[in-house]
Amino acid sequence: MRWLRDVDLLIATQLSYYDFPSFSQLSKLKRLTISQLLKEDGTQLSKLQKRWNKSQKSQSFLERFRGESALSLCEYLAHYMIWQGGWYLIDIRDDNQNSGLYACCIEVDPTTCIIAFRGSESTDEEQIKKDWLHADFGLLNSTLTYQQAVAEGYMRSINRKYKYEHVYLTGHSLGGNLALHGCLTAPQMLFERVRGCINFDGPGFSREYLEAYKPLIKERETDMIHFQWSLVGALLYHFEGCHYQSIRTNDEVYHRRDMEALVVKHDTCFVSFNEVGYTIPGEMDPFAKKVGRISRGVDRILD
Repeated sequence: MRWLRDVDLLIATQLSYYDFPSFSQLSKLKRLTISQLLKEDGTQLSKLQKRWNKSQKSQSFLERFRGESALSLCEYLAHYMIWQGGWYLIDIRDDNQNSGLYACCIEVDPTTCIIAFRGSESTDEEQIKKDWLHADFGLLNSTLTYQQAVAEGYMRSINRKYKYEHVYLTGHSLGGNLALHGCLTAPQMLFERVRGCINFDGPGFSREYLEAYKPLIKERETDMIHFQWSLVGALLYHFEGCHYQSIRTNDEVYHRRDMEALVVKHDTCFVSFNEVGYTIPGEMDPFAKKVGRISRGVDRILD
């Protein structure tokens, strides 16, 4: 078993955004590493190549940077991710047609897995409605959203199907909120094997949620972390026992106050890591602080 670093779990969040249309068919034929799957399927590399081509025509440096970073990571995973024998995609829960939730389970080694939840998507009008309206805005004055309920079901499924000794949960944006909820409500046998859970810049929870889950929050002590670096990570409340930390982004967006930087910095490509792969403490920008206060005020008004 290897203790996973922040950068490892951030990479897993990006894998949850990848599409593998032929996963079911290929996985029946042979066991494939993430690298092999990316190369044999080809869908995601092609998709990010198109995004890169489009981004290079943009006048925005940040858009070009995002396009370059997304493609570089995928190429790295496809061609160079051979450390520790490679990671394996072993399970996918695609509920996009119903709740909008998408999650996957990644085997790091024979004893360790990562459960990663996908964040909000804007691929089409229906997905925007499911993720942004029902799941994100649905967190206000809510004790349980549709996607959180499905995430609970996925945790029960993982508990029945797999017996990894060391389990990590992670997610970016909405996926981070779902990861924390999945950890908090996981079956006891699975929860006892959780070694860490990180919400990467996702929203927090309503006061109603915190009250409804107060007994579980008090009962369950584990390494749950909420990293914030944009306005999204400042939304709503975080619960007691979850370490909340603003972290450093890179120089492209850190300390910038223009609206473009304040919005696009939510992308994971802007996160800074130290030389051993852990995030660096930083400061919350004034705009994120203001948006966070407003979100909590709205939640109180809706009580």
